[in-house]
Amino acid sequence: MKPEKKLKLPEEISRKKVWSNGLFGLEECVLRTPTGEKYNRSIITHPGAVAILAFVNPDEILILKQYRHAVRQYIWEIPAGLIENKEKPLATAKRELIEETGYKARKIKLFSKWFSAPGFAEEQLYLYLAWELVEVGQNLDPTEKFELHMIPMKLEKAYKLADKGEIIDSKTLIALYKYRSLSDNEINLLK
Repeated sequence: MKPEKKLKLPEEISRKKVWSNGLFGLEECVLRTPTGEKYNRSIITHPGAVAILAFVNPDEILILKQYRHAVRQYIWEIPAGLIENKEKPLATAKRELIEETGYKARKIKLFSKWFSAPGFAEEQLYLYLAWELVEVGQNLDPTEKFELHMIPMKLEKAYKLADKGEIIDSKTLIALYKYRSLSDNEINLLK
């Protein structure tokens, strides 16, 4: 077997901020290939986000029915939120779990991470698993009180909704399918 060839990265010649709202932005980049060709790329800047697969008990999770105006409908999602003020992803996960669900986790662990759309955005998502939940009260902002409805759901029902195409949120699908792929032994090791 041949050793893997080390790939050369393109050189970034320039980067220009085109637009920003303080949280998201658009930047235009000019790159040069290792052989000298120039080309452009547009990048959506993003601080990153977290998602939490939170277990009320071993076979029940907290899931949200949340209005998303970009798709003009309510969709099923696990609790999630943006990383704010350069906080650590774990701090964001703890904060968002309380804000959106009203529960604090005694145990919370990073399960996975990925880039949501690396072709044009730098957003990285961090997926946490949370157990041993203690109710402390929701802390929703005014729009979330209208847009977000937290519902405990049996894990099997969530799997069925995902399999039938009724869960269409990518972070929720990744969380459910990745968790479903684990053996009981692997689940016990995570806890």
